[in-house]
Amino acid sequence: MHLSKLGIDFKHTNRLETSAHSTAALQDRVDGLFSCMDRSLAMAFFVAGAYAYIYFERNGDSSTRWWFVTIATTVLARALTVWFYRHRRDLLGDTRLWLRVFRIGSTLTALAWGAAGFFYFPIENSIAQNLTLMILTGVAAGALSTLAGDFPSYRSYVLLTLMPLVLMGFHRGGSVQIMIAVIVSLLIVFLIQAGYQNAHNIALSLELRHKNAGLVEDLRREKERAISEAETMLGSLLSSAPIALWIVDTHGKITYIKGQKFGRMDDGALPTIGKNLIHGFQQHHPQIAYETQRALSGEAFTTELELQKSTFEVHYTPFLDEAGTQQGAIGVAVDISDRIEHKKELSRHANYDHLTGLSNRTHILEQVTHAFNNAQRSGTHVALFFIDLDNFKAINDTLGHEAGDQLLKQAADRLIGAIRKSDIAARLGGDEFLVICDNLTHPNAAELIAHKITRVFRRAFQLDQREVYATASVGVAVYPQDGRTADQLLGSADTAMYHAKSAGKNRYRFFTRKMQEAADRHIAMETELRHALARHEMHLSYQPKFDTQTNQIRGAEALLRWHSPHLGQISPAEFIPVAERAGLMPEIGSWVLETACQEAVRWRSLCDQPLSVAVNVSPHQFRNTDLLANVTEALITTGLTTDELELEITESVLVQDTPDIIRVFDNLSRLGITLSLDDFGTGYSSLSYLKKFPLRILKIDKSFVQDLNGRDDSLVDAIIAMAHSLNLEVVAEGVETEQQLEFLKQRNVELIQGFLLSKPVSSEDFRAMLQTTIPSPGQSKSTIT
Repeated sequence: MHLSKLGIDFKHTNRLETSAHSTAALQDRVDGLFSCMDRSLAMAFFVAGAYAYIYFERNGDSSTRWWFVTIATTVLARALTVWFYRHRRDLLGDTRLWLRVFRIGSTLTALAWGAAGFFYFPIENSIAQNLTLMILTGVAAGALSTLAGDFPSYRSYVLLTLMPLVLMGFHRGGSVQIMIAVIVSLLIVFLIQAGYQNAHNIALSLELRHKNAGLVEDLRREKERAISEAETMLGSLLSSAPIALWIVDTHGKITYIKGQKFGRMDDGALPTIGKNLIHGFQQHHPQIAYETQRALSGEAFTTELELQKSTFEVHYTPFLDEAGTQQGAIGVAVDISDRIEHKKELSRHANYDHLTGLSNRTHILEQVTHAFNNAQRSGTHVALFFIDLDNFKAINDTLGHEAGDQLLKQAADRLIGAIRKSDIAARLGGDEFLVICDNLTHPNAAELIAHKITRVFRRAFQLDQREVYATASVGVAVYPQDGRTADQLLGSADTAMYHAKSAGKNRYRFFTRKMQEAADRHIAMETELRHALARHEMHLSYQPKFDTQTNQIRGAEALLRWHSPHLGQISPAEFIPVAERAGLMPEIGSWVLETACQEAVRWRSLCDQPLSVAVNVSPHQFRNTDLLANVTEALITTGLTTDELELEITESVLVQDTPDIIRVFDNLSRLGITLSLDDFGTGYSSLSYLKKFPLRILKIDKSFVQDLNGRDDSLVDAIIAMAHSLNLEVVAEGVETEQQLEFLKQRNVELIQGFLLSKPVSSEDFRAMLQTTIPSPGQSKSTIT
């Protein structure tokens, strides 16, 4: 079979390339060739590496390494041309020069593959033959998808890749190798024919596309010209006559008419000249007949008229002759449908949420006031449901704002389906919704609605064929007992919602007076917290950490304490969440960090062994991008070394697992800071977190330690074994008995904290402890408490 029989010749190809493609079509071809190179180069590198490795392992031929280096170099060079084409295309400028560069690159790659056919097609090794045959034929066939846009490149690629196999088969082989050479020759012909056909089709497709683009452009210009002419004509017409203008005589008969219809309504057509307008509209539109009679009685006025889906502004005035005698009436109708629709649209924007179609905050609060008035008159109750989606932020951040918008729309639909038709639902903003239920005979009736709302949100949401879950936390407040104004009731429902979320989410809570007291206390705490540092109301206590083997102090954990002159002593478990919600933790955390570092520097002169100070870092501080800078500044300012500082974090930080969080962890670890995982076992307790983050210490929560010699023994054993297997140092918190201490020592727990050895003490008392001899835990505790 001759190549000429396949229709393959240089003249035809060049003619197809030069005459059939414009410059734009050629640019499209070259863009397509370079855009396909990323995956093909990566695959070539991988296949060549695998081939070289397998061949070397079976045959021990070290030359395959140099062959792979050649392939890798070629791949790298072509990858560089791709980069330059995408980012520095102006280096060559001419598209044809880039096409030549592409062809040269594909030719060099094919030569490198073809070399494998010469050197790694041993006649005596059938396995190596088959491997080489499989790889090269696969490479040649696979190139069709990336080189189909340029037939010369593909033809050269196939010939240079497979012809060495054919030559080796005919020259050195036996009957089997000759048969393989024949088959590969046929494959070459088939691949070249397929490549030609694909290239031809692509060329025709590009040509047709650009021809169509030109035709579309011509049609667009012709359309614009026709529209412009029509608009000019229509503008001239409308400037001289309104949509509809008519004059009737004193009997209602039409004597003049301009514009045969009110808009495009068939039933809005005016009677023709000589017909009686009053009689013509008496049956279908009695309003027009009545208003015409008003105008004939000498009255001038303007009114609005609705005909089907259009609204007209109709101006009536008496028609007077030169002497001032009324000869009839004039009517002018102007279509104001767009103006009315615009007003409605403005009303919708003012009162309704554009995304979900629900009422917005302004509109719903007006409805709340109306519901209160109705409830006062009828002696009924009004329930307000404040709804917040539990997992919306994570979904919105992970899947994007478009997915978040889809979720909000579906949430609105579910909300409408869960409430009564007489109820009103609104979106307050973000992922917060509000529902008004009025005419309730008893406050308990609201519980059934709250249950239905939470239940419909437990089902999965479908976002682009992906299931996600976003449950709802619902706060319920009832008028009049929970508030007598819209703002009061909304605040009560909001407070109840936060309690539902704090209780574990995916549930509802009714407002109670205790909630209000807690909310008032939180507000008071937030107000006092904003001045606590300036007033020196906060201080640090230090709980020593003891080495279980030497019974010596190895360091201490800095614990934040706050005594407010107005609120008294407040637990960190109570005021830290308030500080986090108020955005005060970065400032408080920086103060804690610097104060603890200053104290740790004083310990150096009191003992020979190095001591470390552990500082708790809240999730809000980790989300603050200044954490690394604050740590560095505290170390520089105080002179504390990095190995003397330990930062304790909770699993809630690890759960976020964002690139920013991971970057902060890595930077702190590289700085030399010891990172400790606090309260392990009370959160997610995921082994993957321990492996992923650069942690050095694991702290067992005191709730497990206090239940030792009970059901938690095996769990604590597992935690200790897991930590040691990961080369993590273990610290046990809350050690209060000798039995607990002995249990932990037997399992080689390195450090312990707890009241058995010492409660948290002031900085002065801790320094005094460092200056005394510390007895073993079994001796008198008077010197260490």
